[in-house]
Amino acid sequence: MTSSYGLQGRVAVITGASRGIGLAVAEGLVAAGARVCVTGRDAEGVRRAAAKLGAVGLAGTVADPAHLRELTELAMDEFGRIDIVVNNAATNQPYGPLMDADPDLWREAFTVNVEAPLRLVQYAWRAWMADHGGSVI
Repeated sequence: MTSSYGLQGRVAVITGASRGIGLAVAEGLVAAGARVCVTGRDAEGVRRAAAKLGAVGLAGTVADPAHLRELTELAMDEFGRIDIVVNNAATNQPYGPLMDADPDLWREAFTVNVEAPLRLVQYAWRAWMADHGGSVI
């Protein structure tokens, strides 16, 4: 019997998916029937994750808007849709008291943790989700 909660035919894009939580989320989505497109900074890790998952992958940093655009294009070219966006990539720098924070590290953290998820959702929205819906995590 097939679960009505399965994800057969659905496509997920997952950031920070070469290891840890992102890889575990990708594994869970694949187990539920989704096809996935993974990204992470570690090119070899992305290659291994994509091979393990039967997925496609693109190495790069979410801090680069061009990478996010390429990632969206890859998912659309390979699968023709994007139903799920998992914004897992993040950084926890800078450490310590706010008054001691390096503004450059603060800017980098903001770019990775706030701006990148916004951009990726916008790209996915424009590519597929505006007309077909989807989920953002």
